[in-house]
Amino acid sequence: PSPPSPSPSPSSSPRRVDATLEFLEAAIHHTLHARGVYPKELFEPRSLYGARVQRCRHPDLDAYIGDAVSALRRPIAAGDVKRVVLAIKDDDAAASDGPLERFTFDFLLRDDGGDTAGDSRGLNGGGVAEASGGSIRGPSRADVEQCSRAFAACLSKIAFVDALLTPLPQAALNAGRLSFELVAYSTREGVAAQLCAGGTHGGEWTEERVGAGASYATGDASRDGGPGPTGPTGGPAVGDVEPGVEFREGTTKEVVPVKSAVTPIVNLDVFVERRRSSVGG
Repeated sequence: PSPPSPSPSPSSSPRRVDATLEFLEAAIHHTLHARGVYPKELFEPRSLYGARVQRCRHPDLDAYIGDAVSALRRPIAAGDVKRVVLAIKDDDAAASDGPLERFTFDFLLRDDGGDTAGDSRGLNGGGVAEASGGSIRGPSRADVEQCSRAFAACLSKIAFVDALLTPLPQAALNAGRLSFELVAYSTREGVAAQLCAGGTHGGEWTEERVGAGASYATGDASRDGGPGPTGPTGGPAVGDVEPGVEFREGTTKEVVPVKSAVTPIVNLDVFVERRRSSVGG
């Protein structure tokens, strides 16, 4: 089916967007640590939402993740991006069957109430609503606390994801061949081009995958990213589907739920797709 048309409703409020970006950046760092994509000594513990998370200390990697996530602010606010995938790859030239694992982060920003314009402190920076003239400005304290608890629970599940997944290939780990790529899925064409033309950080997103995704977060109770979204003619949305970030059609894989949550600020669904052959050895 064709991807849904962009919603004509106003852009999502700043606080909800900032909360989503804050969580995405933390979850990407935390996942890379949990799956051992980079040496553990490159990470240091931090506290976020009352949970212990790991963040990479390497300045280049930290900047890359931060810039890539920041570039998504406008398309997430406009409802053009509702799915971000962290694809873990084996850089061996012979590994052409797609990624080893795809950590999918689906989110649906809730615009049930107003936000304080210009407040860009996420959830960890405080700043809750106050009652004024019979109306509520921004998410209430209870809303923020509920969302923070949901984010903390998700990050805690990621920390122990090894209990849900079989190990990554030991040969790739030993040889230092593991790497990752971030893929954002848009609900319409042209988003990647706008990012690249838009300024400092957009260059991190040079390709485009059109497909809104379907998951608990968006109301469709399924967790299957499929072989990769397709364009109107049934082919890749833009160029060839890169085998390093998407599974080829017919690939045998398993889908492992990590955490889903419904909050007054953002709905969230996190799950992992992996090739059944992606086992340690």
